[in-house]
Amino acid sequence: MRPTVIVAGASGLIGVTALRHFAQDVGWRVIGLSRRPPAIDIPRARHLSVDLCDPAAIAAAMPALREATHLVHAAVEENMADVEAGWTSHDQMRRNRDMLANLVDALSDGAPGLRHISVMHGQKAYGGWADRANALTLCREELPRHPHDNFYWLQEDYIRARQPGQRWHYTFWRPSLVLGGDTVTGNLNALLTLAVWAASCRAAGEPLDFPTGARNAIVTAIDTDLIGDALLWAAESPAARDQTFNIGNGDVFAWRDVWPVLAEAFGVAPGRERDFTLAGEMARLAPVWAQLVAEQGLAAPADPIAFLGGSISLTDLCLASELREALSTIRLRKAGFAGCASTVEVMRKWIGRYQELRLLPVFG
Repeated sequence: MRPTVIVAGASGLIGVTALRHFAQDVGWRVIGLSRRPPAIDIPRARHLSVDLCDPAAIAAAMPALREATHLVHAAVEENMADVEAGWTSHDQMRRNRDMLANLVDALSDGAPGLRHISVMHGQKAYGGWADRANALTLCREELPRHPHDNFYWLQEDYIRARQPGQRWHYTFWRPSLVLGGDTVTGNLNALLTLAVWAASCRAAGEPLDFPTGARNAIVTAIDTDLIGDALLWAAESPAARDQTFNIGNGDVFAWRDVWPVLAEAFGVAPGRERDFTLAGEMARLAPVWAQLVAEQGLAAPADPIAFLGGSISLTDLCLASELREALSTIRLRKAGFAGCASTVEVMRKWIGRYQELRLLPVFG
């Protein structure tokens, strides 16, 4: 019998990527769980509308989930109005813990063939955002748990306490800044935010200025396609069992490395360094974006704030950070997954993909 993977958070940036990658392998049956369906149609992937905060809703879906052999948990609740404020909310932490626990409890009791669980976390585990003065330069999985409140720790403690007596193993993933993804609504997509702003600058006849706050940061990023490959690898690899892995493209970049890519993609002239926020810029250039959408018949919403949602808050947070923090991916490579990518090439790829999807304009 073919293995069956359940992807929780199927409408999200990583969730839709997991759906697509598993569905492209005919050896898998694929079921996505989320309140909203994915923004794109994924052949061979079934979608069930389920609220993971509601144990009764999960119980009602269990007849369709009894053959589950694998779970990819990419569901997360974020505060779209203020991403960083949400990270310190104990109510939000509890809800994220409960979403995972509700589903894993149901699958552990009702899907006897369950054998592997991948849980998506992130670079926030290392605490640099909460303690910038003492932030690490190289983040390694074997370091002691950083002493800040985080729903990651609640989920880790739950999984480790739930595992005894079960047949399944787990993998915790700590991706760096995520680039790309075939879905955008309600997600945290920094690259798309920067691209919408750069396209608006071009349409307004303005240069592409550089934010002062982004001058010194060092960043690690990850292509969503690489995450999909890694999830497929971990699903059946003994080396991934009961492990925590950082995952990144394999290189690092400064924000200044991004601006030439944006300038090239939209034919916009480089500008000067100044203080600004993308929240302010997108509000100011909103009429320009609306006109671009109308003139080019884009599939994107005419209101850039509605289009990008919490992506704007996340991107401003990233650009204002002085963190020089990089993820080590040595443990993952030693375990047998050697995938890597050029971050600059990944940015070009996804800008082109968003143009193909008519989410971004093309200038002659």
